[in-house]
Amino acid sequence: MDEASWVTCIKMRIGFDLDNTIVFYDKIFTKIGKSIKNFPENLGYTKKSVADFLRNSGRESEWTKLQGLVYGPEMENAEPAPNFLNVIKKLHKLGHSCFIISHRTKKPSSGDNFDLHKAANDWIDRFCRPYFDKVYFEETIEDKITRIDDLFLDVFIDDLEKVLLKIKSPYCEKILFSSQFRSSNNFNSYDSWDKILSHINYVQSSKNF
Repeated sequence: MDEASWVTCIKMRIGFDLDNTIVFYDKIFTKIGKSIKNFPENLGYTKKSVADFLRNSGRESEWTKLQGLVYGPEMENAEPAPNFLNVIKKLHKLGHSCFIISHRTKKPSSGDNFDLHKAANDWIDRFCRPYFDKVYFEETIEDKITRIDDLFLDVFIDDLEKVLLKIKSPYCEKILFSSQFRSSNNFNSYDSWDKILSHINYVQSSKNF
């Protein structure tokens, strides 16, 4: 069987996390970071640097409020992860069933009246809705894990190891999306969507033999 044949044989069920996996917020955190009082510029404007600075400064409530803003009204300024759109288009064209399973409450814990589900749905409508069979927003991590297991996925991609560790299905290939390119729990870890696509193709090929 040649390569062109085996990559189209088995149709798989592939799950994707949303935030910081297929949606990137770098530009938003840069914008917000510059508005934070006493924030040291040398720390860089990333989610981690902003969160660490505010928490270490005893400003946890400010961080909570910022998260509601980022994942709510500011989400319209978020961008797809580099090359993700090319990857999801290829997977859709090959006939795979693709799902978004996100841990996302409807309202932020800050108490602000933002509809986080609507913000995410609007972003998905704008960039990638046609390539997904269904989108799920789960209020808790436990509900997210249950959804992943109930969907009988062949592959699931997330940026959080704590999520991958909880998946019970022995048939689900767990892939960590991480710029650090390593996993402390021996998950296959990749820092780009091109590499993730190559691994998905490898998983698919193994199911054909």
